Amino acid sequence: MKFLLSTAFLFMCAGLSQAQNKEAAKIDKVLEQLAEINKSVLEMKKEQNAKLAKHESDIKKLQNAVKEQDAKIEKLHGEIVELRKTVAELKAPVVPVVAKSQPAPTESTVRVCNVHNAPITAVINGLSYPVLPNATLNVGVAAGRFSFRVVEIASSAGNYSVEPGKTWGYKVYTSRPQISPPVPQFVPLVNQPPPHFGCGR
Repeated sequence: MKFLLSTAFLFMCAGLSQAQNKEAAKIDKVLEQLAEINKSVLEMKKEQNAKLAKHESDIKKLQNAVKEQDAKIEKLHGEIVELRKTVAELKAPVVPVVAKSQPAPTESTVRVCNVHNAPITAVINGLSYPVLPNATLNVGVAAGRFSFRVVEIASSAGNYSVEPGKTWGYKVYTSRPQISPPVPQFVPLVNQPPPHFGCGR
């Protein structure tokens, strides 16, 4: 009887051990599945984070592109404003510029050329001017009538006239060699345009 009970107990223990082993195997399998799920979840999170980072980068690029377009639009707007101003200026009536006429010159010149071999004295409007040999005297006078004479040439005295802005010239030269002693001679050159009045012999 005891043998039978012992045998039954052993069989019962063996059954319990097998049942425990089965449960342990099930638990291990569940743990493996949980580990796989956890691994998948981590990989999914990693992939989502990568996608999120890429989206943030794309969004930043898009924002920069929008800013660049805004700057271009603002620049074009400024150019349009300048073009409108230019068009308005071109459409504005042109006011002709009338050149102011220069006032007629009121001063003229009396020029005395001394090619005589001695000094002379020119008297212009009552003022005396010494002129050395081979020298030229230029005196500004009011246009119109003026008095003139060379002290050494009595026949030179007189009242003469000069046009505005022009030169009245008087050349004194030595007489020909057959005249003894040599005396100064003169020739008036009236109203020559300056500075083309010549003083050569």
